[in-house]
Amino acid sequence: MDFGRVLAAMFFLALSFAGLSSMVANVELITKTLLDFGVNRKLSVLFVSLIVFGFGCISATNMGFLVNQDFVWGFALIISGTIFQYLVIRYGSTVFRATLINEYSIRDWYLPRLWEWIVKYVAPVEAFILLLWFTVNEIFEHPNDWYNVISEESLMTCVVQWLGVMLILNIINVFYVFCYLPRKMPYENLDLGDKQHNGELLNGKEEVATKPDMYVDVADFEETKH
Repeated sequence: MDFGRVLAAMFFLALSFAGLSSMVANVELITKTLLDFGVNRKLSVLFVSLIVFGFGCISATNMGFLVNQDFVWGFALIISGTIFQYLVIRYGSTVFRATLINEYSIRDWYLPRLWEWIVKYVAPVEAFILLLWFTVNEIFEHPNDWYNVISEESLMTCVVQWLGVMLILNIINVFYVFCYLPRKMPYENLDLGDKQHNGELLNGKEEVATKPDMYVDVADFEETKH
């Protein structure tokens, strides 16, 4: 093939830039979390970069570790997506769609009401079916190995690592909410997302806050017009 080596070099160079651009977003996400804990930004970026570099070195030198992590966290994306769906539902899909998406969209495709039905009903069912298929498939395909915790690719190693990370994140979240935040701000002034908004109480059912000094009734919420 003419220019095959040139095309191959350009392809993998583009692939490297794509990986780096994705990594920047991931590093920034963890850095922002550390900033919320009061850690200096430069130290946060350095710490996160070293952690990412360390795991990258292990993955590059140990194929078994790479296979295990790819297997475990590849399927974990389904759980992660389901959690994000729950956050949207918990926040209020109508308010999320109208204020956080449509209101800030500039010459973009605005989300219709159909999107809310997909998030609340269709996508959770799809996630459940995919996880059920994964579980059943692993048990029947590997009847003598699916419960092996130390296996590189098994159902149980996924479950153990998922639960372990969830436990660690929940402990950090509890510490942040009940130990760190009250020190920064009086507890009675914290907005925990259920009742208090700008000193006024909401009933928690019909009313939602969309702007600092304006509340609307979800039942009467109209399509955002642009």
